[in-house]
Amino acid sequence: MTLYTNNNITDVLENAIHTYGVSLQLVIAIEEMAELTQAISKSFRGQENRDDIIGEVADVMVMLEQIILIYNLDHQDIENMIQERLARLERKLLEE
Repeated sequence: MTLYTNNNITDVLENAIHTYGVSLQLVIAIEEMAELTQAISKSFRGQENRDDIIGEVADVMVMLEQIILIYNLDHQDIENMIQERLARLERKLLEE
């Protein structure tokens, strides 16, 4: 995700955190992740369309960026962890 490369977007995210508060934004993040879970679940029953899932993924990605700001996480640390997790997944797949 590349949201953080645009300073204007970071400003919007920080403004949301400041305006609504950390606690509320974390609750909203949880709700957005639950909505994505529900959309994926509905897709198994043929009740969710692709655009709905795209919208829910976008909402979660925006909230993830706010979580990164709230917890003062470093994008490079996250990228490194992603690479570690992908390598672990690749090793598991090779063992299959």
